[in-house]
Amino acid sequence: MSLLQIRDLCVGVGGRPVLKSLSLDVEAGEILGLVGESGSGKSMTALAIMGLLPQRASVSGSIRLAGIELTAMREAELCSVRGRDMGMIFQEPMSALNPLITIGEQVAETARIHRRLSRLDALGIARNTLDRVGLPADRFSLDLYPHQLSGGQRQRVVIAIAIALKPKLVIADEPTTALDVTTQAQILRLLQRLVREDGIGLILVTHDLAVVAQVADLVSVLNDGMIIEHGRTERLFRSPDHPFLRSLLETASHRPVRARRHNVAKTRPVLEVQCVVREYPRTSTTKLVGSGVIRAVDDVSISIQPGENVGLVGESGCGKSTLLRAILGLEAIQGGEIRVHGESLTRARGSQLRRLRRQIQVVFQDPWSSFDPRWRVERLIGESFHLLDAPPVPQEHRRKVDEVLERVGLRAADGDRHPHEFSGGQRQRIAIARALITEPSIIVLDEAVSALDASIRAQILDLLADLSQRLSCLFISHDLDVVRAITDRIYVMHDGRIVESGATETVLTSPTHPYTAALVAATPNLETALRNRDEEAARSVADEDSLRRRSVNG
Repeated sequence: MSLLQIRDLCVGVGGRPVLKSLSLDVEAGEILGLVGESGSGKSMTALAIMGLLPQRASVSGSIRLAGIELTAMREAELCSVRGRDMGMIFQEPMSALNPLITIGEQVAETARIHRRLSRLDALGIARNTLDRVGLPADRFSLDLYPHQLSGGQRQRVVIAIAIALKPKLVIADEPTTALDVTTQAQILRLLQRLVREDGIGLILVTHDLAVVAQVADLVSVLNDGMIIEHGRTERLFRSPDHPFLRSLLETASHRPVRARRHNVAKTRPVLEVQCVVREYPRTSTTKLVGSGVIRAVDDVSISIQPGENVGLVGESGCGKSTLLRAILGLEAIQGGEIRVHGESLTRARGSQLRRLRRQIQVVFQDPWSSFDPRWRVERLIGESFHLLDAPPVPQEHRRKVDEVLERVGLRAADGDRHPHEFSGGQRQRIAIARALITEPSIIVLDEAVSALDASIRAQILDLLADLSQRLSCLFISHDLDVVRAITDRIYVMHDGRIVESGATETVLTSPTHPYTAALVAATPNLETALRNRDEEAARSVADEDSLRRRSVNG
């Protein structure tokens, strides 16, 4: 009998079917990749297994964990199973962790609840578990709080909570989406090791096909609440049967077509960052940091020409976001200068500062958190009109909003709707429309497509490729595939400094700095992952043949 058996699972919310006769199995020591686009039912499947569906949800069918029927359990009974027999790793660790409780207490809580251990014994389990997930005692004491850790370190704490009692099943819901490539590689290796060591059955919920190809043994593809294809990873990705999966695989490697640019280097840069320094005083008293100042941006220089797309890449904490805030004029710098069309943004004041600021607009990673949910789209997009010397009158205001909505592939009538009425991809189009409304010279995109599924990401990249014929773009990202697909040049940032720069394809194909080479090596790639699987299978066959020959000869 399989560790997890799901048969004919149907879930409806508010009378609308979400999962339709879904059936799947997960074995102990096996990784199942659950893939599909946003809204396909991936997260709803995970919540159904954990018994965390909304109260108004209707459920039918069977979910068995080690032979025990979960759908028949009351909430009190499910509470005894969660944490002990099955755990869940959530996408956003800062939301999953309690900011007011130390990491030691949060990991120990599971042991205290399920095993009735003393606080001291439970903290002992927490210490051992944090050591297992790569947070050793000499650097990460139990009395640290989540805000004192990086994103990757917080995700390790969430994993520690999920595996503290060595459960039979773990569900990881987009566990690496917001992480940089090297941290993502570390987390994926950690999950694989835990599956091998503890015999855990792991369900990896993700929209990243390259990640699935790298780590999953089996894949189930969801579309509209139904599993449309299931099988071994290499077979499914090499020879997909269903048109939907073939389409997903095509969009995963999509590169937008951009018109050729001429003589860009002969024009004056749109943006010049010259020898910029940004420092912060060290105020923390934890043993993780010392005294003095933190130099987050250290003598950084970059330039962007008209019509040019430039990438800025690096791990979390390398200084990308700090540099972004300086470029947007949101933080003062301690050295260097930032120029827009040759004018100093650093020294600008009053009307000159307002004029230069409207030349640089930004698109953030999560449009939902950057919108006021109470405002209609027309007001959200027109908010930036205050940067103009003469804001348009109401009739002209609406005409301009309608034009920019249609420019990004939406309808003029969408201006009357609220953000919650749109999908994630549509909200990102609204964010781009808001950035375009002041007719800027350059748009800065901060991880603008990292959370989107493959098909929506392809649409947004096509839109940005079209827009970049008329303006410049600075892509700040940890996703090297996106940067490779859309940029002309690239800067690599490490510990506050630019360590390598050049034409994008040259830098990513033949990196000269060890840090860049490490970033490229850590980036999941669909074809590389499948090729590695083929080579591993060939080695296994060769090893078996060798053992058989030795046995015969012996």
